[in-house]
Parts: sequence; C-alpha cells; structure tokens
Amino acid sequence: MCIRDRDSTRIHKGLFLERFAAFENVSFHLSGDDNSEIYSDELAAKFFEGGEHLESGNLQGEVSAVQRSSTSGSGDTQLQSKVLALSFESNEILEEARAEGDVKFKLSSDGMGKRLIARDFVQVDYQGGVPNKIVSQGDCLLESIMTDGADRVMASHVTIHYQKGLFDRIIARDGVRVESLRHGEQSYTTSEHLDVVYRDGVMHEVVQKGKVRFWDGEPVTLELKSDLAEFDPRTGIIVATGTQPPTLRTIDTNSSGVESTIVTRAHRFTLDKYKGRVLAQGGVSSVFGEGVNSTLINAGSMTVERTTGWVEYSVDPNIVQGDNSIHGQVVKYNYQDQQLVLSLIHISEPTRPLYISYAVFCLK
Repeated sequence: MCIRDRDSTRIHKGLFLERFAAFENVSFHLSGDDNSEIYSDELAAKFFEGGEHLESGNLQGEVSAVQRSSTSGSGDTQLQSKVLALSFESNEILEEARAEGDVKFKLSSDGMGKRLIARDFVQVDYQGGVPNKIVSQGDCLLESIMTDGADRVMASHVTIHYQKGLFDRIIARDGVRVESLRHGEQSYTTSEHLDVVYRDGVMHEVVQKGKVRFWDGEPVTLELKSDLAEFDPRTGIIVATGTQPPTLRTIDTNSSGVESTIVTRAHRFTLDKYKGRVLAQGGVSSVFGEGVNSTLINAGSMTVERTTGWVEYSVDPNIVQGDNSIHGQVVKYNYQDQQLVLSLIHISEPTRPLYISYAVFCLK
C-alpha cells in the first residue's frame, strides 16, 4: 500500500502496524495493484494481526475511486461519494465496499456503459475480488448505454446480482420507472416492482408487477395498464394479465385532425413492440366515444395493426349502441380512415336501417 498525504499518524502494536490515519489530499492504492487508486480528504485504516494486510479502510470527504481493468473489454470502474467503507479478506482482496452520500458508480466496457446513482448508499459485495451483489437505496438510477440506444431504471431500491462477473438479475422496487430508447423509438413503464433476468449477461426476461403502466412516448398514442406484465426483449413482446382485466387505451388522429380514443378491456393483451401489433383475448370490450354517443363492441378476440390503423374484432363480435345491437362474424374498424366493415351481420330488434346508419355514424 502506498500513501501520499500531508499529515499521517501510525499506531504500532509491538513491531506490527495496527492502524493509521491520513488527512488532506489522501491518495492510495493496494500493494501489487497499479490499476486501482482512491482519493479522499480523510482515511482511517486497520490491519489484520501481523500488520501486513489491510483489513478495512474508511474514507470521508470528497471520495473518488477508479479501477482500471487489466482485461480487454471488461471496462473501467469509477466511484464518487461522500463516504466509502472498504472491507478486505486476509489476502487483501476486496470483500465489501459501501459508499454513502450522493453516490455515482460508473462502469464502461466495449460498446456500452453502465451508471448507478443513489442518494443514500451503494453497497457492493465481492467474491474473489469480483462483484457478486450490489444494493442501492434512495432515488436510484440505473442506466445502460448501448450502441442502439439506452435503458434507464429509476426506483427507491435497486439490487443487482452478478454471475461470473456478468449481470444475472436486477430487482427494483417502490416507484419503479423504466425508460427505453431503441432505434430512435421511446417507451415508458411504471410499476411497483421490477425483475429483470439475464442469461450469460444478456437480458432474457422482464417482469413488472403492481399498477403496471406502459406507454409509447410523448404524446401518448398507446397506453396499457395491468397488474402484471412480462416482456421478452428478444421478440419485443409484452404480455399483460392480472386479477383485474388489463386496459388498453389507443389515441389516434385522422387526416382531418380529429382525435379518436378507444378504451378496451380484456383478459389478456399481447403487445408486439417491434411489429406494432396488439392482440386482445378473452372478454374483449371496447368503448368508442363518451356518454350517450358511445358505442360498445364486445368480442372474444381483437387485433390492432398500428401501422395501418385497422382494428379487427372476431369470435362472435357484437356492436351495441343504446338499445340497438348488431352481430357479425368479423367487425373491422379503421381509426385512420374512419371506416367500418361488417361481415355476415345479424340485426337485432328493435334496430331498423335508420338506426344502423345512426350507429355507424356515431362509431365514426
């Protein structure tokens, strides 16, 4: 260990160094490790019995640490905080690091970078000198920057698990917000709980629970609410379910500038982010418009093609407006062109042709 400071004191037990303290412009690195260096205003250190290896170190003030990687592609680590407490194994391999006070933790590697910010603390547990688990608390922000975009996770608590030095699992809770920018397209999600599972360091599955809300940018044109949502990043598919029926709200504007809103409930929604397609299954119920002019469509299944504007209802679709009802085999509605297409319809009494036109007109 090398120390460079203006004032230092040492306390010996016999002939062995037991403790020491350093003040003002402290800079040190571990013996045999030229890739790590820590700067602070104060340092209090304790040695294992025998005085050869460091047991713990507590740094205060404006703490700044950097660890340069000796392996190609694994990246450098940078840390800033008000307080940093370090614990070591008997061979001076790092066992635990706890940073407190406006913590900024940054990791960069080939083609991407990760950043973790926490107001209260960030604690890193190590195995064999390699990160095994990171726990953070207080207005946490976890950001991953990639070649094709960026992901940001914000929550009160964020925990990261590692496997062989790679991300294995991320758990966030309390006030979770996820922002994703991929290929120029943005999407947002909020929930009470987030669980991200990795395989070999690659994101495999994302599960969100509790008051889940997904929307596709600003202004909002699609909003999905549910108790539970599962996302497959490989296929871009979100599946929304729950004890209460999920709700989908789509907002579109036609060529005349008229805004159209459709609110749909179903037992299950499948949203394909990459293809712009939505599938609703089981107990589908869509409401067009508001008040006395509203129109209801019930069906067993619904498909929304976001690129073309077509919404198709199948499996015994039924259009209801007031006392009037129209049944068909397939009902199609285009919110962009304001077109309604019915196939094999059956008109229920007391509906008359005049009312049919009236119902279609209000649906438009």
